[in-house]
Amino acid sequence: MIGRTLSHYRVLEQIGAGGMGVVHRARDERLGRDVALKMLPVGALADDAARERFRREALALSRLNHPHIATIYDLDRQDGLDFLVLEYIPGKTVAEKIAAARGPLPEAEAVSIGSQIAEALEEAHEQGIVHGDLSCQNIIVTPKPKQSPALMKQLVAEEIDKIVGFAKHYIENAVVVVSFRD
Repeated sequence: MIGRTLSHYRVLEQIGAGGMGVVHRARDERLGRDVALKMLPVGALADDAARERFRREALALSRLNHPHIATIYDLDRQDGLDFLVLEYIPGKTVAEKIAAARGPLPEAEAVSIGSQIAEALEEAHEQGIVHGDLSCQNIIVTPKPKQSPALMKQLVAEEIDKIVGFAKHYIENAVVVVSFRD
């Protein structure tokens, strides 16, 4: 996939992977900026009804406007591959930060990041969107405070309790990333 161009997005590197697809950093050749391409597994949208449901979900997510939620720029399909185009958020996942720290993060940082995640989830829930797979691998910590973070998986209200319980493991300036589940 590296080096391939989808629409006007040149794929540069893989930056994440999970059960709901692979995420690549790509270059938007029209606007001259880096973006994140969320590639759905081949066959994930097997019929027109599934594709329409995905389109509606992407449309709903694209209406979210919050400093801790990645912006969705586009939804496309090429050569049988469905993908979302999202704001690229540089940084490391919370899981990577915890591993590097070799233990819990400072309490003040954990509380700060937990609060930011809760704010993002609250905004999404007010729009009727819930996160279905929130984890340390789905939260990106940015190098600069308040640099636009991102919610990348479908938001679920029950996850708030989970976040609060694990808040000491999160650090400041996190981002959550968004994808979809059936």
